[in-house]
Amino acid sequence: MRIAYLSADYGIPVLGGKGGSVHIQSLVRAFARAGHDVALYCSRLGDGDVGSIPARLIEVAKPAEVSGTRGTSEREISQVSERLSKERGWMARAAAMELHVLADHARQPFDFIYERYSLWSRAGVRAAAQAGIPCITEVNAPLREEAKTYRELAATAEAAEIEREVFGLSHTVVAVSDGVAEYVRANGILRSRIHVIPNGVDVSSFDVQSPAGAAAHLCGSLPSDAVTIGFVGGLKPWHGIQELLRAFRGLAERHRSCHLLIVGDGPMRAWIDGFADGTGLADRIHVTGWVSHDDLPALLKRIDVATAPYPKIDDFYFSPLKLFEYLAAGRAIVASRIGQIDGIIRDGGNGLLVEPGSVEELTGALDRLLADAGMRHELGAAARKSAQAYDWSEIAQRITGIASQARGRGALARDELGCG
Repeated sequence: MRIAYLSADYGIPVLGGKGGSVHIQSLVRAFARAGHDVALYCSRLGDGDVGSIPARLIEVAKPAEVSGTRGTSEREISQVSERLSKERGWMARAAAMELHVLADHARQPFDFIYERYSLWSRAGVRAAAQAGIPCITEVNAPLREEAKTYRELAATAEAAEIEREVFGLSHTVVAVSDGVAEYVRANGILRSRIHVIPNGVDVSSFDVQSPAGAAAHLCGSLPSDAVTIGFVGGLKPWHGIQELLRAFRGLAERHRSCHLLIVGDGPMRAWIDGFADGTGLADRIHVTGWVSHDDLPALLKRIDVATAPYPKIDDFYFSPLKLFEYLAAGRAIVASRIGQIDGIIRDGGNGLLVEPGSVEELTGALDRLLADAGMRHELGAAARKSAQAYDWSEIAQRITGIASQARGRGALARDELGCG
């Protein structure tokens, strides 16, 4: 099949190292391995290796002279112009992407469009409607609610209008979790048009035989014989970093060979350094900073127990990439019993689950695993076995199957596509 893959979010460079970037790269590779021809349209390529993505890559430039401040006063301009101008620019770039897709479709038709939902783009659904082909929209988060709560949002009415149009006119919405699916359904979208497909992992890329090479210098002073608790991800409060460090402080005295390896960077880096110094554990807490995703498999081999210690979060909608990477690496996992995690990790089967935010339960689960190498091995083997169900190749197959069904039904009437 010929697939037009759209990613209009300027904040996600498709050749970058962010989680969203890794998702796009991995899914494109899975489509290509299955024999599909992919054209990837994006707002920003990034600085990675163009040759690493088996697709035709098209970076769509923003049209010139986009302004959102015409007719406003000088004071209003000083307050909103910069943000509104950016948002208008992103909308214009998405409109240009739509035209680019249609022009390419006229030369060599696509079978379907697959768009990663972004706040300012309706390029996929509009191009699909004009071309008479299905559009599948992938939704990874409640972006409009996130923007209102955590970031600036100037063009609020346009954001709501775009979201309604995209959800309403997509032939199918792929939500990465039940929480995201609920958000889409709250917009009045029929349950039958929403498929929940979690994030995934390239299982074969985690077939690392030894942690040598790049991982050695990234781990710094981590002893080669250490029993290591690990965390991968952004250093942000909602990832449970505080709880993990407090649990480690309670374990450090009982398990003298235990070390903590934190792979990632973020706003809590200074707090972590201060905690390590203040508790006298600086020689046993190791923070790599940002690392290339290519180095992650080797780094995970240095970890004996991998953690996803999320605190209590209302409306937890995440589908954490790190969880699937832990599975593929065959690590013993300790994770919070919250949201999608509770369905992927079977307590005592392929990992251990703890109450979100409970330092006591987290400490207890880690204590069990640090003391029992046999349990670590058994849980790790079960984790690796369960990873295959989340391989990107499986996900690509599900998506193309959905697209084939949509093409078989033909173009649906507007009232069928809409809400209910």
